[in-house]
Amino acid sequence: MKTKTISFISTFSMYEKERSGKKPNTLRKLKNNSRLKGVTHVRIRKGYTKVFFTRKITDITFWYGLVIISWNPNEIVISKQKE
Repeated sequence: MKTKTISFISTFSMYEKERSGKKPNTLRKLKNNSRLKGVTHVRIRKGYTKVFFTRKITDITFWYGLVIISWNPNEIVISKQKE
């Protein structure tokens, strides 16, 4: 199965909640929802650093012009930490 990843930048405080699983989703306003076509994974980057994690998307919900992308907080995290 081919994977397609969409990437977002998160604030430092939100990143910690998202990575830990305390907040297993991200709420975004996209100019073009077609960016989501075929997307299987989401990558969240900690601000403008090289630190990020990637998770498999479990749900995409459209809500009042926004999109909520969710993942399983118990899934093994694919991540990169600045070394």
